[in-house]
Amino acid sequence: MDERAFRANMDDVVADLEKALEFQSRLETLEEMYQHLKIRLEDIKSATNNFSNPYSPCDDNPPFIRYVAELDHFDREKPSSVETESEVKLLRRHNTVAIKRLLSQDHERDQQVFFNNMEMLASFQHPNIITLLGFCVEGSELILVFVKNPNKHHMLLCSSLQNDNFRGVLTWEKRLKITVDIARALNYLHYEREDKKVIIHNGTKCCNVCLDEKWNAKIENFEDAEFIPLNQEDEAADPIYLDYGGHQTHVARSRFAAGTPESMIDAVIIYENNPNYESRP
Repeated sequence: MDERAFRANMDDVVADLEKALEFQSRLETLEEMYQHLKIRLEDIKSATNNFSNPYSPCDDNPPFIRYVAELDHFDREKPSSVETESEVKLLRRHNTVAIKRLLSQDHERDQQVFFNNMEMLASFQHPNIITLLGFCVEGSELILVFVKNPNKHHMLLCSSLQNDNFRGVLTWEKRLKITVDIARALNYLHYEREDKKVIIHNGTKCCNVCLDEKWNAKIENFEDAEFIPLNQEDEAADPIYLDYGGHQTHVARSRFAAGTPESMIDAVIIYENNPNYESRP
């Protein structure tokens, strides 16, 4: 091996070590910041029967494998007042949860997606955005855990639009309410966060909106989301998609500019084309 080839190989080794150091540093920082959200791997394995029976949403893609489970875990946010010399006695909680397990840590982008999701979702406090219950970082596992409505009617918007049993129930009034909920969530991401950071969701579509039994909508799946810096003159757009006939169509966007008092959200009615549906306005 000549000197130039050796130097090139060493440069690659140094670059890999620097990335590993950056990964570990960010991991330790986030673990310290969100210590109260840590969930034990053994509790997650017990809830998922050692990661059996994953499920796939309507357009699910890596880097995450998904599970729905009944999770028993320690409540680190509300420890009891009983303390010993070595530990605080933690109360047990039971939640119906959605679990997202990182498929592989081999790709730098996948690690970045996990950390961005964890950092963003841990800071959200909004009724129309999915709630992060906790996370697990043990061994090679990187896992996010979300609160899921235990009611049987909890489902994705795309499933509701494609389900004959719900199509008639999903009136135009309800559909308009869903769009208002989505608009409120986007307005929060763009304008109302306490840290003033602007977040682009980059994937507002039916398969990323879940509904509860009262048809309240929550945005989920922040894999493509990103923080963006905006100057006073800048304008950005957060795309909104419609699932139509199995294809995603870019139908509108939520526009916003730094310094404006409120977001300029385009009016969008989410609908599923159905020639037999007679109750259209």
